[in-house]
Amino acid sequence: MVGEAGFEPAANSLRGYCSTAELLTHFCEAGRFYENFWHEQRFFVKIKNMKRKTLLLWAFISFLSGVFVMDIWRMPELLWGGLLFFPLAFFPTIPLRSIFIWSLFFVLGGLRILWALSPLPVHHISSVVLKNTDEQEIEMSGIVDRFPEEYADKTKIFVRAETVFFQNQEKFVSGTVLVNIPADISVQYGDRIIVSGILKKPFLIENFNYARYLEKEGVYSYFPWSRVQISFPGDLSVKEKFWRKIFKVRTPV
Repeated sequence: MVGEAGFEPAANSLRGYCSTAELLTHFCEAGRFYENFWHEQRFFVKIKNMKRKTLLLWAFISFLSGVFVMDIWRMPELLWGGLLFFPLAFFPTIPLRSIFIWSLFFVLGGLRILWALSPLPVHHISSVVLKNTDEQEIEMSGIVDRFPEEYADKTKIFVRAETVFFQNQEKFVSGTVLVNIPADISVQYGDRIIVSGILKKPFLIENFNYARYLEKEGVYSYFPWSRVQISFPGDLSVKEKFWRKIFKVRTPV
């Protein structure tokens, strides 16, 4: 009696194991059914017949879509919709994995915008704009870290700020500033310069949100017009020295 009583729970557990196995079998069969069903749809047939270059093109379009959507709504919750397609990575078929790759690039595009809009440090150069309510002229030193954009009436340069002299105090700062300088001043990538002018926050120009446009470039303040003094080339890394030489080749004599 004791043996039979002890055997009964084991038999019950075995029956439970069999029912679970049957459930998994039905689940797998259902998965194969829906997979075969979707393979017969025109959308999946088109994806399967796509060339690799076309698949990569759609991945790039998905990345831009993520940037566009997040730039307009700026709701991180929207990225969860792309994460719902991540389980498709475990399917061996090309159409389902392609959808996973496209959703992945969509999420990466959205994260690119969120990274650019991350909270700024306390010593960021944009904090000077908030303190300069009476629009006093300030002096900033930094290094030109992008190729200058030359126009007929001015030249736009992006400067990696290092120090700022404001309210009779010199402070160490960080961040990138857009600086407009006269067109007759020649500035090269990697030059350390001293900028004098009024630092402002970008504003709305008619129907164009200039502030939001610069935010995507990591810029939150700019000099509408300024005086520039070139001191000497900054301390550049090997990569920056390489790009400086490339810029010299690009610049006409």
